[in-house]
Amino acid sequence: MTANVHRRTPALAVSDARGLPVRQVAYLRNVADDTPAALVSHQQHDHAERLIEQWDPRLSAPALTTVYSLDGTVLKSDSVDAGWRLTLPGRAGEPLERWDERGSHWRTTFDKQLRVIAVEENGEVDVDVFTYSDASADARHNQRGQLREQKDRSSSLRSDSFALSGQPLSETRTFQDEAAFSSHSVFSPMGAVLEQTDAGGHRRRSCYGLAGQLKRADLWISGTPGWQAVLLDTQYNANDQIIEQLAGNQVRSQWTYDPADARLHTQSSRKDGGGVLQNVEYFYDRVGNITRIEDHAFQPRYFANQLIDGHRDFTYDSLYRLTSATGYDDAPPPDIPGLPQPGDPNNRLNYTQTYQYDNGGNLIELCHVRDGNSFTRQMCIDPNSNRGVRWRTGDDLPDFDTLFDRHGNQLELKQGSTLQWNARDELESVPLVTRKNSNSDAEHYRYSQGQRVFKCHEWFTDTTR
Repeated sequence: MTANVHRRTPALAVSDARGLPVRQVAYLRNVADDTPAALVSHQQHDHAERLIEQWDPRLSAPALTTVYSLDGTVLKSDSVDAGWRLTLPGRAGEPLERWDERGSHWRTTFDKQLRVIAVEENGEVDVDVFTYSDASADARHNQRGQLREQKDRSSSLRSDSFALSGQPLSETRTFQDEAAFSSHSVFSPMGAVLEQTDAGGHRRRSCYGLAGQLKRADLWISGTPGWQAVLLDTQYNANDQIIEQLAGNQVRSQWTYDPADARLHTQSSRKDGGGVLQNVEYFYDRVGNITRIEDHAFQPRYFANQLIDGHRDFTYDSLYRLTSATGYDDAPPPDIPGLPQPGDPNNRLNYTQTYQYDNGGNLIELCHVRDGNSFTRQMCIDPNSNRGVRWRTGDDLPDFDTLFDRHGNQLELKQGSTLQWNARDELESVPLVTRKNSNSDAEHYRYSQGQRVFKCHEWFTDTTR
């Protein structure tokens, strides 16, 4: 930690008569000679002591506004970055209907046990359907009361057997083209995964110690004669931190920690009977930021009148934001196809990279200085939110209303390349090659309960696809 940067930069907190925080003052100094600048954040609470407005040091309007019902349930949240969202809860607090600033509307149906059974989205019924087993289900497979099947736009997921802990032992996902993929799992009495078989027939086996920590892992690739060891042994310290691992390829890795604060101190790897593969040492400031990384396995060398020793240094401002980093990198790859990358493996030179931020903590400039490969990247931040885009001094100011939707999703990857998002703010398609007079190459994605389960790469030529 650079003491001069942090000198006389206290953190101040102000509370109201109820003891609720209403204002915080942080003092920003980037270099020791700067005069600290006061950055003020404040909050507002209602009569029930609920947080209703949050202001950051940069914006002139609340960054987040929240409206509550009489029982404290959030009815509406309005963010300058993510837009507003409105929820109509039922008598038990379950979200019956939801609206957002993009114009989407959801209606959720619950059963008598307040389990979700169907979701309607923008007037389309049964977009999501959930089916549960009743008391007549097969008790031998622990199906009673469990979620047996869920259907959505991407696929259906069916579970036929459950562990005593409620985890599914077998799952089958069926896509719209009727392609079905099954996976199977075995769990320990504590719920840890002992063995998994994926849809490709590959098997993964895990072993645990008495404390429940992973000790060994094996893999059986479909079509091969037997198990392959991925992890042979793992040792832990009293803080549950890994101190030694022996991988299946006989590479032994070791970690040491500072006994005063349990921060990682060294990390090393070597092959049994061989030389050192990795030997890294970490140094920190008093609050835990890494200030230096020394790579003792790197062989120092000279190139272009520079000593490249493999060490890296980091500095921070008084708010603990990274302001500079040093290290080394290879020469940029050549633009000529077919040439090896990197063109000269010895062309490694030191670099210094600096960072600048606005009062809201948004990165506004990255400057990379290296002989033969220096560049500066600038970001223009929306004055009414924290949305930002690449920009250069002298360019026209971006039109953020056309570059982002009301939820802050980026709409343009590059000029003429439009990103498509579904109503749940999940990326739906990305154009890879845009053509004016014919079909464009693109990737399409589908999701199930927030997780991507399908990706289709679509490309076109004059006669084929």
